[in-house]
Amino acid sequence: MRYFRRRGVTLIEVLIAVGVLGITVSGMLFLFARSTLSNENSRNLTVAASHAQFVMEGISNSDLAEIYSDIEAGEWNWDSEAIENKGLKPLGNEEINTEADFIDAGDLLHVIVTVSWQNLEQKERSFALETFFGDQ
Repeated sequence: MRYFRRRGVTLIEVLIAVGVLGITVSGMLFLFARSTLSNENSRNLTVAASHAQFVMEGISNSDLAEIYSDIEAGEWNWDSEAIENKGLKPLGNEEINTEADFIDAGDLLHVIVTVSWQNLEQKERSFALETFFGDQ
């Protein structure tokens, strides 16, 4: 009887190893891509919140009657170009819309600032910030 010594690996073993490695790497790449998108969405939400806060701070520097008339005149509705002119970096197709309503017989002004944009997946996203202003 002859004994054969086995040296190295066979072609089938190499192909199986490459297949397993390919599946593992493709799964890792998918997870990396999804985490990148998730990170971008979180960043955009943070930027939108800061833009809404910027608008609210600007609005709060006015008296109550002036706030309402400025909002009704569309002074606080901005597109991407207007946002950039204010020194902010706009998100994709960003728009800021501001609404106001008097409540409690005109003593309180309810203000809503809505920031809308498109994310990397071209989906519409929005963030709304609302508060009440009143005479002191």
